[in-house]
Amino acid sequence: MAYAAPSTVNRSIVLSDRSPLVISSRRDSRPHGPHILRSLPEPTPSVIAFISEWAPFVLLVVLGWLLRTFVQGFYVRLKKRIDDKVPDDLPQGGGPWLESLLRARGLEGEIRVFHGAPSATGIDAYYPSASTIVLSREVFDKRDASFWAVAGHELGHALVHRSSRVVGFVLNLARFLVSTCTRVATFLIFANVLYARTDIDHIAFTLLHVSLVAWAFVLVDELLASTLSLRMLAKDEHVGGRGLVAAAASLGAAFATYLGAFVGQVLLLLNRAFIVERIHRYGGFPPGAPMGGARLTFVTLLGALLLALSIHSIVREVRRPKVDDALGVGKETLKLAGRELARGIVGTALVALVWNQPLTDWFPLLCVGGLLASTGFIRLVTLIATFFVRLVAVIVLFPLFFVVGLFTKDRTPEPEPPPASKRTGANYDRLTVDLHERRTLLALGNALAYPALHVVFVVGLCVALAMS
Repeated sequence: MAYAAPSTVNRSIVLSDRSPLVISSRRDSRPHGPHILRSLPEPTPSVIAFISEWAPFVLLVVLGWLLRTFVQGFYVRLKKRIDDKVPDDLPQGGGPWLESLLRARGLEGEIRVFHGAPSATGIDAYYPSASTIVLSREVFDKRDASFWAVAGHELGHALVHRSSRVVGFVLNLARFLVSTCTRVATFLIFANVLYARTDIDHIAFTLLHVSLVAWAFVLVDELLASTLSLRMLAKDEHVGGRGLVAAAASLGAAFATYLGAFVGQVLLLLNRAFIVERIHRYGGFPPGAPMGGARLTFVTLLGALLLALSIHSIVREVRRPKVDDALGVGKETLKLAGRELARGIVGTALVALVWNQPLTDWFPLLCVGGLLASTGFIRLVTLIATFFVRLVAVIVLFPLFFVVGLFTKDRTPEPEPPPASKRTGANYDRLTVDLHERRTLLALGNALAYPALHVVFVVGLCVALAMS
């Protein structure tokens, strides 16, 4: 949903003492013959040694994401089994039932409800800034208590957030901090492999602690919404005991998706010593030679370009033009993506040129910040790489899928979803415009963060070069 006991850690893992990242600089004392292999350095450890040394590090850092992904898969399968077991014998779908609850509470004019289009069948969410609940087509139409529970859960979010402005702000802030702090901390941990800096360690794990506190508020929000949903179902005369049990199981599995991410982050914090030791084992990369005149000129030009692009992005975000339809929102979104991509390319190139320069003591932290602000381009590169990996996997596995398909008959093909009505399309257009126009301070701060960080990076680079 959009509102969408840990195992004992084995600390006795024995890892290799040899670094797969450092190549020995000793020269071979044996006499050099004509064969070129005799002049090469000593062989580095194997790929297997590298994986065995760094796989625990990577798995711990992304454990929260892995656990949440695994539990989400379990939730989807459990939801399907519940749907197969519980008959659709309620008098109406989840959407009309939710609308009846809003009318009973006098909120039909304050909270909008509509179902998703076929391209967005998986969305069940409450949007506080637009006072809108969006239900997937399945939840909107199904006459099943477990699907009514999802609709009631989103109404529960609306009721909790509307209980007071302070509560709504705190819960929105908590979700913002969970997303932002976790993402930035994960990036800092991986980036610090380059520098092995204790101050970067401290910032990363401080952000993880902030995220963990925010997670507590998110879990309370999810628990309150599910509790309110079950109370609504219990009061409905059409929902029997069997349906109530199915609804509780479905909501419990959905809550576990959030709990899995929380547990993964707890395990990461408990293993801070292991993560820090792994980062600092080899002391980072040695500093490079000072820049020459041509390279310094290129860095200056890129820095000026990045500064101009960042200031332009800040001005455009602060003075964003008003739009009246979804097409206008789409155009603005494409322009924003273009600005992020341009800044990301220039910022990544600039960091690549200066990241190992022997400048001030705080310069590595500045480079990590510049690279963080360039993640728009990094995400694009990651998506392209992922596409090619999946393409290769499909090409390799296609013969197997083809053979399996010859002996497998799909006896229960899923029906085609009905086309979206004009009303549904109009609702989505209105929601898109509302979310664009009713931007919160948190959303504005998030939009300004990376351009501002690029400005700080360029200014700090100029200061570091002047002091060197």
